[in-house]
Amino acid sequence: MDLYQLIFRVILGVAECSRGSDWGCLTGDPTHDFIYAFLLPHIVLFIFLFIFAQPIHKLHNGLGVLFGVGAYIFIIYEGWYGAILAPLLIWWFVLSIIMGLGYFFITKFMGAGEQRGNVGKWAGEKIKKGMKKEKVIQQLEMDINDYKQKLKNTNNDEQIKIYTQKLEELRETKKKIMRGNLDP
Repeated sequence: MDLYQLIFRVILGVAECSRGSDWGCLTGDPTHDFIYAFLLPHIVLFIFLFIFAQPIHKLHNGLGVLFGVGAYIFIIYEGWYGAILAPLLIWWFVLSIIMGLGYFFITKFMGAGEQRGNVGKWAGEKIKKGMKKEKVIQQLEMDINDYKQKLKNTNNDEQIKIYTQKLEELRETKKKIMRGNLDP
């Protein structure tokens, strides 16, 4: 039995590739198998185990490392790695790359004043700004209707002049906000 057979078949229990994807399974090509059935799944598995052991690691460094190593040995010994995890972890790795690229492009094309690390904050502010804009426009429409009603109910020339001027100011403000020329 050679080292390849010992690591991949006996210890890790990685299965032969059947039809479909050849990620996370054995093809017989040592280079391919090392990358897609060992290296990339192990990177993801170690990241998962690091996050998994983090609460214990905060209490005591040695216990955190022991817990992570114990979880790794358990996963390998129970056969979860070869049967379940290797194919899933490789897809998780690919999905992480796609999400990372998406995050890169979202942060790259944000406004110049925005900070790259705050995509959620940026999106939330844009949504809140839109909601605030709608509320301000609704309030302006209510104020416009109030001044229209006041104009109908008054006969005083000075009051008519004040109400008309205020009505024009409100309409102009509403137009500027709707065009985006004025922040609410």
